Amino acid sequence: MKNLDVFNYVVILVSIILALGIGGIIEGFAKSLKHIKNVSFYPLHSLISCLLFLLQIQYWIGTFEERDLNTWSFLYILVLLLSPVGYYLVSEIIFPEISGEEKVDLKKYYWKQNRMIYGIAAFIQMNNFIADLLINTKGNLIDNIIRLLAMLVLVSLCIVNKPVFHYFCSALLLALFITFVVFSSPSISV
Repeated sequence: MKNLDVFNYVVILVSIILALGIGGIIEGFAKSLKHIKNVSFYPLHSLISCLLFLLQIQYWIGTFEERDLNTWSFLYILVLLLSPVGYYLVSEIIFPEISGEEKVDLKKYYWKQNRMIYGIAAFIQMNNFIADLLINTKGNLIDNIIRLLAMLVLVSLCIVNKPVFHYFCSALLLALFITFVVFSSPSISV
C-alpha cells in the first residue's frame, strides 16, 4: 500500500473522532444559546470551550504532517488515536446536559468538572509528546517544549482551585496555543 493510502486510511478514523468532539462543542454552545434565559455563562468555561474547539481543529491539521510516513505500526496508530479520543471525552464533559427546563450555572459546572477536564487535557499533551517521540517526523523542539509547558499548566489547574489562578493559566494556555500555531502548524498545500 502506498504511504498516502495508509495515511488516508488512518486519518479517516482520526477525522471521525475529532468531528464527534467538535460536534459536541458546537452542540453545547448551541443548546446554551437556545436556552439562554436558563443558562448562566462563565468566562472561564467559555474560553476553555473555545480553546478546546480550536485545539481539535489544529490537531486535525497537524495530522497532515504524517502523510509521508513510511511505517505505520499498531503502537503509533494507537497513540495517534488516543488524543482525538481524549478530545472527544473532554468535549462531552465540558458542557452539562441543557434541556431548557432547569437553570444551568456554568460557573458551578466548571468548578465541579475542571479537574477531570484538565486531567484529560494534560494526558492529551503527554500523548502528543509521546507520539512525536515515537515518530519524530520533524524533531521540532519548539513543539515539545510547548506541549510540556501546557502539560505543566494543565496539571497545575487540576491541583489549584483558585479563580485568579485559573484565569491566568487560561490566558497562558491561549498564548501557548497561539505560539504553537504560529511556529509549528503545518501549512496544507497540494
